[in-house]
Amino acid sequence: IFYDDYSGVLPNIVLYEDGQMLVGKGQKVLSADEIQRFLSKLDTLGFFSIESNQQYDPTDKLYDFGNNYQEVNDGLRYCILVNSERERKLCAQEDYMPYLIPQMKSILKYLDDYKPTGLTPYYPDRILLSTRPADPRGDDLSVTATPWDNRFPSLDFSPPRTYVDDTLPSIMYIEGDMAKEIYTFITDSHSQGVFIQDGKKYIVDVDVVLPHETVINAYQ
Repeated sequence: IFYDDYSGVLPNIVLYEDGQMLVGKGQKVLSADEIQRFLSKLDTLGFFSIESNQQYDPTDKLYDFGNNYQEVNDGLRYCILVNSERERKLCAQEDYMPYLIPQMKSILKYLDDYKPTGLTPYYPDRILLSTRPADPRGDDLSVTATPWDNRFPSLDFSPPRTYVDDTLPSIMYIEGDMAKEIYTFITDSHSQGVFIQDGKKYIVDVDVVLPHETVINAYQ
């Protein structure tokens, strides 16, 4: 898996044991030879031999800071996780990208550029749909909202709510064709996540549940 560990979006790349690969919003089933070439390239570039204590500090040999080190306690980290015959996880701090050693830069470039031929669109069949009322005092109400499709579950699927500070979203687990349709509807809209139903505006987000992920208490 190649992903950033904070954004909540789809991983850049996921490769499963059966050859199914998700690349961005595309998918393909790789042949055994394609899988071997993909993993062998990572090995050749040094993924399994690079030294790193994953401390993100001057002791971490993944970086060459010179005299430029400044401590960073947040921000994105780009991670590569391989769990096959050989296992390893390496993460690189986004703020420290200029100081990465050349080997790691080459690995990240390889994964960024990797696009196998024959990709088809990927439509998830499991999602988590989260909604909360738009802030009536903020910028949410100035955004042009997309009308919610009434074929989908109501955006007010919890007891009727009004906005209060730090309103927590309501979350619904959806699977099957409905999940695919809602995912496509939301990602194709240009509403910045603002939708309207029955005259009320909501902030709506969708998280994809990947094939290897487990949802606990999905119907509670």
